[in-house]
Amino acid sequence: MLVMMRAIQFARFLHESWVGRDGSWLLQVYPEADPRQRSVLDPDRLGDFVNSVRGSVADTEAAVIGPTVQIYESTKIIKSEYIKAAVYAVAAILILLCLDFRRLSDALCAMAPVTIGFIGAFGIMGLTGVPLNFANIIVLPIIFGIGVSAGVHIVHRWRLEPSGRPRGLSGGTGRGITLTMLTTMIGFGCLIIARHRGIRSLGIVMVIGLGVTLLACYFILPAILKLRASRQD
Repeated sequence: MLVMMRAIQFARFLHESWVGRDGSWLLQVYPEADPRQRSVLDPDRLGDFVNSVRGSVADTEAAVIGPTVQIYESTKIIKSEYIKAAVYAVAAILILLCLDFRRLSDALCAMAPVTIGFIGAFGIMGLTGVPLNFANIIVLPIIFGIGVSAGVHIVHRWRLEPSGRPRGLSGGTGRGITLTMLTTMIGFGCLIIARHRGIRSLGIVMVIGLGVTLLACYFILPAILKLRASRQD
């Protein structure tokens, strides 16, 4: 009798797991094996898999659900909202810099190093195969804040000492920026030895972003300031 009751409970459990209250059935779909052993959550596979499953049931009333779909949709939402937030942040910071410098050209110069840093970082990440993910995307605002701060110090130093050499890096400004960025790069760079791929990529993105920004502070921004000074003369 006990065995029969357990069998009935198990059968009921199976029925509730696979058949909905409206009589619909649960159908689990798995992707085919990838020759390169990539997970279905890989950015290069996730979208194709979800869209192919949706396309196969487009003419039916079936609903495509599950963790894979949730991750795909949440990723799209996070990316779109992150871009929106980035636009608001850049606009707000540019307005703040214009209020500080009282000149749009100086504000744009202050943002030049971090802009070049982002462009260079994304280029290097693309060449080395380091993708943006939920783990490393959180360091982008940190890179932006430190990079803008470095540009602000350089432009202020240049305005105080237009004839300083190198432009904007005299009077200890260059050493201060270098130490600030290097200590931050060392701190986050220690994450590169982590076994977790997300944490490791966080350290890689931080080091690359600040490294390119620091090079822009050394070479690009002083050259821009020198060109502006020669035109003013």
